[in-house]
Amino acid sequence: MISFAVSYTWDPTKNNCDAQCNIGSPVPICENQNKQDLVDTWRAQGKKVLVSFGGAGMGGSWAGDNNDCWEYCFGKEQHVINQLDTIVRNQNFDGVDIDYEYFYEDGEPYTQGGSSGSVARNFIETVTVGLKNTLPAGQNMITHAPMDADLVMSSSYYQILKNNADSIDFIMPQYYNGISRPMVDGLFGTGDGTMSAFDHYDTLVGDIFWGDATKVVFGFCINNCLGSGDGPMAAEIMSDLVLAYPCNGGAFFWVAYDDIGGSWASEVRAVTQPLVGCSLGPTPPTAPIAPAPTPTPPAPTPTIFAPPTDPRNTPTNFNFCGTSWGDANSKCGIPCTDGVSTNCPPGESCYSDCHSCDGVPAPAPTPTAPTSPAIVEEDSRLIAFVGNWQACPTPEQYQHYTHIMISFAVSYTWDPTKNNCDAQCNIGSPVPICENQNKQDLVDTWRAQGKKVLVSFGGAGMGGSWAGDNNDCWEYCFGKEQHVINQLDTIVRNQNFDGVDIDYEYFYEDGEPYTQGGSSGSVARNFIETVTVGLKNTLPAGQNMITHAPMDADLVMSSSYYQILKNNADSIDFIMPQYYNGISRPMVDGLFGTGDGTMSAFDHYDTLV
Repeated sequence: MISFAVSYTWDPTKNNCDAQCNIGSPVPICENQNKQDLVDTWRAQGKKVLVSFGGAGMGGSWAGDNNDCWEYCFGKEQHVINQLDTIVRNQNFDGVDIDYEYFYEDGEPYTQGGSSGSVARNFIETVTVGLKNTLPAGQNMITHAPMDADLVMSSSYYQILKNNADSIDFIMPQYYNGISRPMVDGLFGTGDGTMSAFDHYDTLVGDIFWGDATKVVFGFCINNCLGSGDGPMAAEIMSDLVLAYPCNGGAFFWVAYDDIGGSWASEVRAVTQPLVGCSLGPTPPTAPIAPAPTPTPPAPTPTIFAPPTDPRNTPTNFNFCGTSWGDANSKCGIPCTDGVSTNCPPGESCYSDCHSCDGVPAPAPTPTAPTSPAIVEEDSRLIAFVGNWQACPTPEQYQHYTHIMISFAVSYTWDPTKNNCDAQCNIGSPVPICENQNKQDLVDTWRAQGKKVLVSFGGAGMGGSWAGDNNDCWEYCFGKEQHVINQLDTIVRNQNFDGVDIDYEYFYEDGEPYTQGGSSGSVARNFIETVTVGLKNTLPAGQNMITHAPMDADLVMSSSYYQILKNNADSIDFIMPQYYNGISRPMVDGLFGTGDGTMSAFDHYDTLV
């Protein structure tokens, strides 16, 4: 990145802006000279060489900076595009990086008459898209290098990039002078910074670039920045990033002058070099998507690959014999590829999902379902909600299930007009399993087969937030959090459940139409959070799975329910967003589409991940 193409001459007091936004040309490469031979040499070596337009000297948004040369370019977007197009063609660059660190919101301290937030935003957007459409093919890479504080979801800059992502090859957030300080706090930490660099990076990947981490390049500063750091520390951060995003956009750094002898770059390149070509593979789908990223890890664990020399390394079947699943999974002895115990020695049974073992080829025809106990893997679930007033599922049905949610534990008796809420929030017990009966034998059978059986507390009958619903039984439970926790703990122990699912579809924001005196948004939010954490800490070990099954509209980033789950993620085993009654309709629009729904299910899911 040749830094910078500018429309001023330098002055130590205040740069002298060109009133017509004439950009100096040719742009110096280094040592204030146009060393075209260097550009040609670099490109001949396969490197991409871009010219970076902007930088701090054009004007910065931080306190104490008085430069305002960007404002002389507002309204002259086509003139800027034309000049940069000429520069790229004449100096044989591969594209343009936009390094804009100035104001763009309404009400900020612009200096020139006619400047405003809308004018600034139009400038950024028009130049970005205009350059992409104007520069010659093969020389039209467009990148941005904003400060991290300008790339939070509430900022207009963020929205500009999101809305024009198809015109941007990649972005390079600066993780050294703003809200995150990974060189001090580490990739996942805060302290010196107010937001972890990983949380920031993860949001950019998921929300702007549909999960494609190759579009986000991690930014470092070697020296003289608030978050500067040496090569080994930067390499450590990139190593952590690789664990979460094995195929990412790599790193950038400011500035080559401080990379003495290439020592900083060599440390970081040792981490990024093995990933070269990671994004190559099958022809991508036409929708602008990429595989969903590895979930955000509180403490990342590296992916373990099976040894390539193992002749069994075609992982299509993981059934092995043993006296228990743990025995089978640890010794990886005799495979039972048909999924039946008759393949095993006397005293042993066939167990599935032994993922500590290398896979063995599946036989032909397709193997039948194993008759011996199947141990649930928490990464390959098929979860069925069982309405406890409905017919019990048959063996033909439940043979496919890994988890069963008994729906619902409630504190009302049903009435077709309005359910009769128990004023003390006493939960009916024992909870019926199906056909309105406590069929404990079914629970015991399912658990003996390795299935997880949870009781789901709540459901629509407790109260819903949609128009026309008049049930409000949740409100009689507000303030009685410990009573709810104690009752559910007793139910789990007595009925041998594996945990509790919370199915809350009621109000939780301020100003919503609560019906009972004393109810409010803060009271509702306290209820959800206290019960979630309290159950996790109270239920017996081995029976303390906690899940949530909210409507998708309640899991947007601006909602308080989203924030409750985010803040208490360590108390939640998994969540099950409902993609059928809310803002996304994948069964109509497909996973990536909108139309019947207002948001694609993939965008929603990806943000949660």
